[in-house]
Amino acid sequence: MKRGWKRRILILCTALALCAGMLAYSLRAERNRPAFTGRLSLWYAESDCPASLMDALLKRCREKTGLWVEATAFENQKALGEAFEKGAPDLLYCSHLRAEKLAEQGNLEALSEPVGVTEPWPWVGLSFFPLGSRLPLLLVDTARAPKEWESMEELYAAEDGPWVVSDDWSELLFTALYNEGYTMRADKLDRENEIWRTAYNALAEAVFRGAIVGVPERAADYVRSGTVPCAVTRSTSLAGLTGAGLRARLLPPPAGREALYPAELMGFALLRGADTQTASRFASWLESPGEGSSLALNMGLVPWDADAVGKSGIEESLAEIAGSGLLRCLPGDTLFYENREVCEEQMRAALDLLR
Repeated sequence: MKRGWKRRILILCTALALCAGMLAYSLRAERNRPAFTGRLSLWYAESDCPASLMDALLKRCREKTGLWVEATAFENQKALGEAFEKGAPDLLYCSHLRAEKLAEQGNLEALSEPVGVTEPWPWVGLSFFPLGSRLPLLLVDTARAPKEWESMEELYAAEDGPWVVSDDWSELLFTALYNEGYTMRADKLDRENEIWRTAYNALAEAVFRGAIVGVPERAADYVRSGTVPCAVTRSTSLAGLTGAGLRARLLPPPAGREALYPAELMGFALLRGADTQTASRFASWLESPGEGSSLALNMGLVPWDADAVGKSGIEESLAEIAGSGLLRCLPGDTLFYENREVCEEQMRAALDLLR
């Protein structure tokens, strides 16, 4: 009988000890959890950032700061634009081109004090918080294509192809022409320019010979599967891509031309009416040491921070490009960015006829 009572007392004490331990653990976890610092709403287009990557970024934000950012994803820019007819969020993930137009229209809110970099526009650090740049790059399987092409002509002249596939003809031509001193409009007026005609004909000849081939799917997948050694594709399509020997390189410039590369700076625009105190905490987190550059690399962007450090071959390549000083962000009235979707459709249709 006494043994039974002793057993019950022992069980009760054990249960109380477990409860006390769990309570202590919960209190410690609560103390270590970031203080809740408010809410912000965010809109973005999945054509700019896949939902999985944005969700990972915002989860990291909650874990680090306790700040809750409620994101709404739209399929494309058209759907996003239609939503603005009915309302607006606190934050918009967009390019510097969109941010510049919003600033001109008086649709940006400004922090009382700037956070991080404040160049090259007056609204950077106050109303726009950059992560990094996207631009077309050359994805290379260095085991199969160890040579670095010195010029665009060398790339086009590659024999026994195809060596290269592309899922972005318009960006490829735009970059080549920028190095020739011509800013492509991506409309019918381009055809009146001799520089444009020469560059387009060189690309068309390479497509006709099979040296470079257009693909409807993500060009990076062709390199990863071993189908071809190189691909011209946007940097953001390289997000999360790993593999021995895979590297991202800047496109070779036309022969004898200075290598400069137009790029879109991507980041978060603070819209009119937003809570600036909460937004300041969000911006400060983005600018904290290593945070913004790590996020940029995760998203396939060339980091705004020139001292970024990558974890994979692709990320290391993007970090090297960040320190090159060769990227240029063009003004918001650059017509190419407004017309490129239609231009891409037209170029695909025309170049596909040459295959």
